[in-house]
Amino acid sequence: MTTGSAPASALLRISVAALVLLTVLNVLLPFYLPVPSVSSTVGDTQGRHSSGREWNIDLNQAVLTVEDSVNFQLDTSQGAAQWRAIQPPGHGYITTKEGKFRVSMFHALDCLDRIRRNVLERRENRDKPTSGDAHYCLDYIRQTIQCRSDIELEQVRSEYGGKSVQPFVTHKNCKDWSKVYEKIGKLEGR
Repeated sequence: MTTGSAPASALLRISVAALVLLTVLNVLLPFYLPVPSVSSTVGDTQGRHSSGREWNIDLNQAVLTVEDSVNFQLDTSQGAAQWRAIQPPGHGYITTKEGKFRVSMFHALDCLDRIRRNVLERRENRDKPTSGDAHYCLDYIRQTIQCRSDIELEQVRSEYGGKSVQPFVTHKNCKDWSKVYEKIGKLEGR
């Protein structure tokens, strides 16, 4: 063994120890650190304010039947107009005394539209690389779906080899998103 390998070996051990320590801290610290609180300076219609990381809106339960709609088509001018119109004028951003935030629902809808537009761009030019926005948005949508963890059971259809779920299912655990549009419209003075 040469004398030059001893300092390299010691440096390697120190680097590994530091990496292990940082990994342990990264895993454990979230359990011990307080969750930041965000208080809105904009009250809702009852005068309450947001606290935590969720906007304080009383959302009623809603029933949604998932169906093959003629709306929000991938590649029609009417579909593109509907995707633009689904965003409120301020794109779902709200400002509080703690800073600027975006309502998750509008972020997710914006991401779906970005993915839609990227699909159309790539359809026209296969050599064009997938945009960084599309990669980010696909990850964001995946993580949002996993975070929400909808555990409603969907009936499997045997006519497709037992791998497809029944279309046009009715979901009873939806929230009335019209209230979100209503409240953000009041903030924007509409």
